[in-house]
Amino acid sequence: MTDFEVLTGQQVLGDGRFAEVGEVRLTETDSRTGCVAVGGSLGHPQWAGHSVTSSSEPTAWNRVGVYRAVTLECVHLVSLHWPVNALAFHPEPPIPAIGSGAYDGGYFYEGELTVLDLESGRATSLSRERREVTELRWGVRVRRA
Repeated sequence: MTDFEVLTGQQVLGDGRFAEVGEVRLTETDSRTGCVAVGGSLGHPQWAGHSVTSSSEPTAWNRVGVYRAVTLECVHLVSLHWPVNALAFHPEPPIPAIGSGAYDGGYFYEGELTVLDLESGRATSLSRERREVTELRWGVRVRRA
């Protein structure tokens, strides 16, 4: 009888730039924080010919990674229900907004608007209803004296 160790893999990711997010869909750079937000997808996984992409919780298949621009070290990784459609950094505090969603082929255009606090790493959905977000733009108010 021989001794052996059991190896359990929880995730298998490719190597290379932005491997945590898979296939890159879009990027957004913030020069003030020195961060790059990258939205991507790990593709459409299947198990024995059946899709395993549907879940009641955020799946691991749609992701946004926030990287340090100089070293490309991943500092935050967010899993999302839907594909990433838009990214935008706030002009003042270091908060990226993430727009996600997809058309289901029938009636629904589901998705959500999520913001990520770069200090704590906490992602918060701002949507009360599941609506697809296809574009993001921060508005800045100008105070006049």
